[in-house]
Amino acid sequence: TDGGSYQFGNLFSLSPTTLYAVFGIADSADKSFTPLLLGILRGVQPNIAKPVTDADIILDTHLDQTVTVNVTGPPNTTGGHDAFVDLDLGQSGAIPLARVTQNSDPFHLTFTHLPAAAGQGFVFVDEYGSFVNGQVTAPVTTYLRRVFNDLGSGVTLGPLLPFPVLRQTGPDVISWSLGEGPVQPNLQQLNLGDGTATLNTSWTVVLPGDARQIALPGPVRTRLQPGTHGFSLTVAVSPGLDFAHWNFTDLGETSWTAFAFSSGSFTVP
Repeated sequence: TDGGSYQFGNLFSLSPTTLYAVFGIADSADKSFTPLLLGILRGVQPNIAKPVTDADIILDTHLDQTVTVNVTGPPNTTGGHDAFVDLDLGQSGAIPLARVTQNSDPFHLTFTHLPAAAGQGFVFVDEYGSFVNGQVTAPVTTYLRRVFNDLGSGVTLGPLLPFPVLRQTGPDVISWSLGEGPVQPNLQQLNLGDGTATLNTSWTVVLPGDARQIALPGPVRTRLQPGTHGFSLTVAVSPGLDFAHWNFTDLGETSWTAFAFSSGSFTVP
Protein backbone atom coordinates (compact mmCIF):
# COMPACT_ATOMS: atom_id res chain seq x y z
CA THR A 1 0.00 0.00 0.00
CA ASP A 2 1.02 3.60 -0.48
CA GLY A 3 2.99 4.60 2.60
CA GLY A 4 3.13 0.98 3.78
CA SER A 5 6.03 -0.52 5.66
CA TYR A 6 8.58 -3.18 4.77
CA GLN A 7 11.15 -5.05 6.81
CA PHE A 8 14.41 -6.93 6.33
CA GLY A 9 15.13 -8.90 9.46
CA ASN A 10 18.54 -10.34 8.63
CA LEU A 11 20.75 -8.14 6.46
CA PHE A 12 23.95 -10.08 5.86
CA SER A 13 26.31 -7.10 5.69
CA LEU A 14 27.03 -4.06 7.84
CA SER A 15 28.29 -2.13 4.83
CA PRO A 16 26.20 0.70 3.37
CA THR A 17 23.37 -1.00 1.48
CA THR A 18 21.21 -0.07 -1.49
CA LEU A 19 17.51 -0.90 -1.26
CA TYR A 20 15.07 -0.74 -4.15
CA ALA A 21 11.38 -1.34 -4.64
CA VAL A 22 9.36 -2.11 -7.77
CA PHE A 23 5.66 -1.29 -7.97
CA GLY A 24 3.48 -2.95 -10.57
CA ILE A 25 0.43 -5.02 -11.41
CA ALA A 26 0.22 -8.58 -10.13
CA ASP A 27 -2.13 -10.79 -12.12
CA SER A 28 -3.53 -13.55 -9.95
CA ALA A 29 -4.77 -15.47 -12.99
CA ASP A 30 -1.42 -16.18 -14.67
CA LYS A 31 0.87 -15.19 -11.74
CA SER A 32 2.52 -12.50 -13.90
CA PHE A 33 3.89 -9.19 -12.66
CA THR A 34 4.04 -6.05 -14.80
CA PRO A 35 6.49 -3.47 -13.36
CA LEU A 36 5.48 0.19 -13.53
CA LEU A 37 7.56 2.21 -11.04
CA LEU A 38 11.00 1.93 -9.45
CA GLY A 39 12.37 3.48 -6.29
CA ILE A 40 15.97 3.41 -5.08
CA LEU A 41 17.50 4.27 -1.72
CA ARG A 42 21.28 4.25 -1.47
CA GLY A 43 23.62 4.31 1.49
CA VAL A 44 21.42 2.68 4.14
CA GLN A 45 23.72 1.86 7.06
CA PRO A 46 22.69 -1.30 8.95
CA ASN A 47 23.25 -1.11 12.70
CA ILE A 48 23.32 -4.11 15.01
CA ALA A 49 22.49 -1.88 17.97
CA LYS A 50 19.18 -0.50 16.72
CA PRO A 51 16.78 -0.97 13.79
CA VAL A 52 16.92 1.40 10.83
CA THR A 53 13.56 3.20 10.80
CA ASP A 54 14.09 6.03 8.29
CA ALA A 55 14.67 4.03 5.07
CA ASP A 56 11.77 5.43 3.06
CA ILE A 57 11.73 4.48 -0.63
CA ILE A 58 10.06 6.88 -3.07
CA LEU A 59 8.70 5.32 -6.27
CA ASP A 60 9.77 8.12 -8.60
CA THR A 61 11.08 6.36 -11.72
CA HIS A 62 8.73 5.19 -14.47
CA LEU A 63 9.44 1.81 -16.07
CA ASP A 64 7.90 2.70 -19.40
CA GLN A 65 10.73 2.37 -21.94
CA THR A 66 11.00 -0.33 -24.62
CA VAL A 67 14.45 -0.99 -26.08
CA THR A 68 15.25 -2.94 -29.24
CA VAL A 69 18.58 -4.78 -29.23
CA ASN A 70 20.33 -5.83 -32.44
CA VAL A 71 22.55 -8.90 -32.09
CA THR A 72 25.39 -9.23 -34.60
CA GLY A 73 27.39 -12.30 -35.46
CA PRO A 74 25.54 -15.17 -33.75
CA PRO A 75 27.42 -18.42 -34.55
CA ASN A 76 24.28 -19.97 -36.08
CA THR A 77 20.59 -19.27 -36.55
CA THR A 78 19.26 -22.34 -34.74
CA GLY A 79 20.04 -21.37 -31.15
CA GLY A 80 18.37 -19.18 -28.56
CA HIS A 81 19.01 -16.23 -26.26
CA ASP A 82 18.97 -15.79 -22.51
CA ALA A 83 19.56 -12.07 -22.12
CA PHE A 84 19.55 -9.68 -19.16
CA VAL A 85 19.78 -5.97 -18.50
CA ASP A 86 20.71 -4.40 -15.15
CA LEU A 87 20.77 -0.81 -13.97
CA ASP A 88 24.37 -0.02 -13.04
CA LEU A 89 24.63 2.12 -9.90
CA GLY A 90 28.42 2.07 -9.73
CA GLN A 91 29.68 1.47 -6.20
CA SER A 92 26.06 1.20 -5.02
CA GLY A 93 25.50 -2.06 -6.90
CA ALA A 94 23.23 -3.12 -9.74
CA ILE A 95 19.48 -3.64 -10.06
CA PRO A 96 18.08 -6.38 -12.31
CA LEU A 97 15.54 -4.86 -14.70
CA ALA A 98 14.49 -7.32 -17.39
CA ARG A 99 15.19 -10.72 -18.90
CA VAL A 100 14.40 -12.12 -22.35
CA THR A 101 14.52 -15.84 -23.12
CA GLN A 102 13.68 -16.74 -26.72
CA ASN A 103 14.65 -18.77 -29.77
CA SER A 104 12.36 -17.03 -32.25
CA ASP A 105 14.84 -14.46 -33.59
CA PRO A 106 18.63 -14.84 -33.34
CA PHE A 107 19.26 -11.22 -34.43
CA HIS A 108 16.90 -9.15 -32.25
CA LEU A 109 15.81 -8.82 -28.63
CA THR A 110 13.17 -6.56 -27.11
CA PHE A 111 13.40 -5.39 -23.51
CA THR A 112 10.35 -3.73 -21.96
CA HIS A 113 9.67 -1.80 -18.76
CA LEU A 114 13.05 -0.06 -18.55
CA PRO A 115 13.63 3.37 -17.00
CA ALA A 116 14.79 6.45 -18.87
CA ALA A 117 17.76 6.62 -16.53
CA ALA A 118 19.75 9.66 -17.62
CA GLY A 119 23.20 9.65 -16.07
CA GLN A 120 23.01 5.99 -15.10
CA GLY A 121 24.50 3.02 -16.87
CA PHE A 122 22.90 -0.15 -18.17
CA VAL A 123 24.67 -3.50 -18.34
CA PHE A 124 23.47 -5.86 -21.07
CA VAL A 125 24.39 -9.54 -21.05
CA ASP A 126 23.37 -11.88 -23.86
CA GLU A 127 23.96 -15.62 -23.65
CA TYR A 128 23.40 -17.41 -26.96
CA GLY A 129 23.62 -21.16 -27.36
CA SER A 130 21.75 -24.38 -27.92
CA PHE A 131 18.12 -24.00 -26.89
CA VAL A 132 16.67 -27.05 -25.12
CA ASN A 133 13.36 -27.09 -23.23
CA GLY A 134 13.27 -23.31 -23.02
CA GLN A 135 16.83 -22.97 -21.71
CA VAL A 136 20.19 -22.10 -23.22
CA THR A 137 22.75 -24.90 -22.85
CA ALA A 138 26.41 -25.36 -23.79
CA PRO A 139 28.08 -24.52 -26.02
CA VAL A 140 27.29 -20.92 -25.10
CA THR A 141 28.70 -17.64 -26.34
CA THR A 142 28.23 -14.52 -24.21
CA TYR A 143 28.50 -10.81 -24.95
CA LEU A 144 28.64 -8.04 -22.32
CA ARG A 145 28.16 -4.33 -22.85
CA ARG A 146 27.79 -1.34 -20.54
CA VAL A 147 25.80 1.54 -22.05
CA PHE A 148 25.66 5.09 -20.68
CA ASN A 149 23.95 6.67 -23.67
CA ASP A 150 20.28 7.20 -24.41
CA LEU A 151 18.67 3.84 -25.20
CA GLY A 152 15.96 5.33 -27.40
CA SER A 153 17.85 4.66 -30.63
CA GLY A 154 18.44 1.01 -29.77
CA VAL A 155 21.44 -1.01 -28.64
CA THR A 156 23.80 -3.31 -30.54
CA LEU A 157 25.32 -6.37 -28.90
CA GLY A 158 28.11 -8.23 -30.63
CA PRO A 159 29.68 -9.51 -32.67
CA LEU A 160 29.50 -12.73 -30.70
CA LEU A 161 32.40 -15.14 -30.49
CA PRO A 162 32.02 -18.43 -32.38
CA PHE A 163 31.45 -21.62 -30.40
CA PRO A 164 34.52 -23.70 -29.55
CA VAL A 165 34.14 -27.09 -31.27
CA LEU A 166 35.93 -29.90 -29.43
CA ARG A 167 37.87 -32.24 -31.71
CA GLN A 168 40.18 -34.62 -29.86
CA THR A 169 39.11 -35.06 -26.27
CA GLY A 170 42.04 -36.67 -24.49
CA PRO A 171 43.40 -38.33 -22.62
CA ASP A 172 46.77 -37.29 -24.07
CA VAL A 173 45.82 -34.34 -26.27
CA ILE A 174 42.81 -32.02 -26.28
CA SER A 175 42.17 -30.09 -29.48
CA TRP A 176 39.43 -27.81 -30.71
CA SER A 177 38.48 -25.44 -33.50
CA LEU A 178 36.65 -22.13 -33.75
CA GLY A 179 34.33 -21.10 -36.54
CA GLU A 180 34.93 -18.11 -38.74
CA GLY A 181 33.64 -14.82 -37.45
CA PRO A 182 34.30 -11.08 -37.26
CA VAL A 183 35.87 -11.46 -33.82
CA GLN A 184 38.30 -14.03 -32.44
CA PRO A 185 39.54 -14.59 -28.88
CA ASN A 186 42.86 -13.34 -27.53
CA LEU A 187 42.71 -15.45 -24.35
CA GLN A 188 41.73 -19.06 -23.65
CA GLN A 189 41.48 -21.18 -20.52
CA LEU A 190 41.20 -24.94 -20.31
CA ASN A 191 40.16 -26.48 -17.00
CA LEU A 192 40.50 -30.19 -16.28
CA GLY A 193 38.78 -31.83 -13.33
CA ASP A 194 39.23 -35.33 -11.94
CA GLY A 195 36.10 -37.45 -12.06
CA THR A 196 37.14 -39.73 -9.23
CA ALA A 197 36.59 -39.32 -5.54
CA THR A 198 39.85 -40.97 -4.48
CA LEU A 199 42.26 -38.55 -6.13
CA ASN A 200 41.58 -34.86 -6.60
CA THR A 201 43.60 -34.02 -9.70
CA SER A 202 42.84 -30.73 -11.40
CA TRP A 203 44.76 -28.63 -13.90
CA THR A 204 44.25 -25.27 -15.54
CA VAL A 205 46.19 -23.79 -18.43
CA VAL A 206 46.02 -20.27 -19.88
CA LEU A 207 46.59 -20.08 -23.63
CA PRO A 208 46.85 -17.37 -26.30
CA GLY A 209 43.91 -16.85 -28.60
CA ASP A 210 45.35 -18.70 -31.59
CA ALA A 211 46.03 -22.01 -29.75
CA ARG A 212 43.97 -24.95 -30.97
CA GLN A 213 45.38 -27.87 -28.97
CA ILE A 214 47.21 -28.75 -25.79
CA ALA A 215 49.03 -31.89 -24.73
CA LEU A 216 48.57 -32.87 -21.12
CA PRO A 217 51.87 -32.57 -19.24
CA GLY A 218 53.34 -35.90 -18.18
CA PRO A 219 52.84 -35.40 -14.41
CA VAL A 220 49.16 -34.52 -14.98
CA ARG A 221 48.60 -37.42 -17.38
CA THR A 222 50.13 -40.00 -15.04
CA ARG A 223 47.99 -38.88 -12.12
CA LEU A 224 44.71 -39.36 -13.97
CA GLN A 225 42.97 -42.39 -12.61
CA PRO A 226 40.92 -44.73 -14.85
CA GLY A 227 37.45 -43.39 -15.44
CA THR A 228 35.73 -40.32 -16.82
CA HIS A 229 37.25 -36.85 -16.53
CA GLY A 230 35.44 -33.64 -17.38
CA PHE A 231 37.00 -30.51 -18.79
CA SER A 232 35.86 -27.11 -20.02
CA LEU A 233 37.20 -24.57 -22.48
CA THR A 234 36.55 -20.83 -22.25
CA VAL A 235 37.66 -18.48 -25.03
CA ALA A 236 37.49 -14.75 -24.38
CA VAL A 237 38.07 -11.28 -25.74
CA SER A 238 39.96 -9.20 -23.17
CA PRO A 239 40.51 -5.67 -24.56
CA GLY A 240 44.02 -4.35 -24.13
CA LEU A 241 45.42 -7.74 -23.10
CA ASP A 242 49.16 -8.31 -23.56
CA PHE A 243 49.32 -12.09 -23.32
CA ALA A 244 53.03 -12.08 -22.50
CA HIS A 245 52.26 -10.10 -19.34
CA TRP A 246 48.81 -11.33 -18.34
CA ASN A 247 47.76 -11.39 -14.70
CA PHE A 248 44.86 -12.93 -12.83
CA THR A 249 42.67 -9.86 -13.26
CA ASP A 250 42.61 -10.72 -16.98
CA LEU A 251 41.01 -14.11 -16.27
CA GLY A 252 37.59 -12.96 -15.10
CA GLU A 253 34.42 -11.83 -16.81
CA THR A 254 34.84 -8.29 -15.47
CA SER A 255 37.78 -7.89 -17.90
CA TRP A 256 36.03 -9.38 -20.95
CA THR A 257 33.62 -8.05 -23.53
CA ALA A 258 32.80 -11.47 -24.99
CA PHE A 259 33.46 -15.09 -24.19
CA ALA A 260 32.31 -18.54 -25.27
CA PHE A 261 32.20 -21.80 -23.33
CA SER A 262 32.14 -25.47 -24.17
CA SER A 263 32.65 -28.61 -22.10
CA GLY A 264 33.46 -32.23 -22.69
CA SER A 265 34.84 -35.38 -21.09
CA PHE A 266 37.18 -38.22 -21.85
CA THR A 267 37.78 -41.68 -20.43
CA VAL A 268 41.08 -43.02 -19.16
CA PRO A 269 41.16 -46.83 -19.67
